[in-house]
Amino acid sequence: SSRICVWRMDGHSVSLEEIEEYHIMVSQMFASENQGYEHYNRYARAKGFSVRLDDKEYVKGTREVKARRFCCSKEGHRLEKYFQATDQKREPRALTRCGCKAMLEIQHDAGRGRWFVKKFVDVHNHPLADPDQSAFLRSHRRMNDAHKADAVEYGLGGLRTFQIMNVAEKQHGGEHCISRMRRNEAELDAICSQSVPFTRIDACLLEINAARIYTPKIFKMVRDCIRRSCAWVIQEQTTVNDLVRYEVVLKDGAEGGSRRLFSVECSFDGSLMNGAFCPCRKMECEAIPCAHIFAVLVFVRAATIPPCCVSKRWTMEAKAAFVSVRNANTHVWSEEMSRYRELRNIASIALFKVSKSGERSQ
Repeated sequence: SSRICVWRMDGHSVSLEEIEEYHIMVSQMFASENQGYEHYNRYARAKGFSVRLDDKEYVKGTREVKARRFCCSKEGHRLEKYFQATDQKREPRALTRCGCKAMLEIQHDAGRGRWFVKKFVDVHNHPLADPDQSAFLRSHRRMNDAHKADAVEYGLGGLRTFQIMNVAEKQHGGEHCISRMRRNEAELDAICSQSVPFTRIDACLLEINAARIYTPKIFKMVRDCIRRSCAWVIQEQTTVNDLVRYEVVLKDGAEGGSRRLFSVECSFDGSLMNGAFCPCRKMECEAIPCAHIFAVLVFVRAATIPPCCVSKRWTMEAKAAFVSVRNANTHVWSEEMSRYRELRNIASIALFKVSKSGERSQ
């Protein structure tokens, strides 16, 4: 079917469905601040992003909240002091913030006792998570009171913790009815698509470039090779036919194994390296450049890792060629079952709230 679009002043197209969705969101009214958060968090899960609490505004002279803002978890940037720290004992967490401006701000109308939408921004500056990855984003991983009450009941019934979690997965999302391997795959995909490995402020250009090319696990291996390249130096450079041979030797006093000299052969297309071979054969065995090749790249002042040294299977784009179908064959969820699951979860939350009241409900 054809898609009708309108054009914004900045030249980007907006579909009529998006306009309708925007008007539905800004016309919402909430009974409480928490209800507003839950509504925005459900919207975020459907869209593929995570939500966190942001600023709040108080009634002057009191501690009564009159306005509250919920923002995309990628709002803002990590403080510069964390990039400069050199005495960290743990591996810094991956970078997740990129200055996204998406947010929902609600304000309390004291006259009507309701919260209304004051401001809504639905434009993100980052890729959104796929539907089967949303469950692994931070604001969607928590358990509400109704889920906790169910877990207590299962525990009293004799189920062990891992069994309770398996039951919860099957109850609260068809996309979770997958094998353990597929679940781990989906979680790793979510991490890769929604974060960038941490690099210190003094990191070299090759390390920064590698963080944006490789998956987090492979990046750590590549980063180690880049850092070990500092122990090697180019002693001699010769040209034989179309190949440039670099004699890479270990610096005095540096640790690099028993062998102290490698002849790295490279070919160039202009200033771009289009081939590299090292006798250590790390590139052939593990499909990542060795420290000796990185020493050559540093010597030629390369700012990026050339394509000839990047194996696509270790990159962020590798999954695009192999779309995963993660639903297990033993759990086929029809549309009716999906609606039933959603309604049951909403009913569980409502019943738990009613149970806190001493009044009986009809």
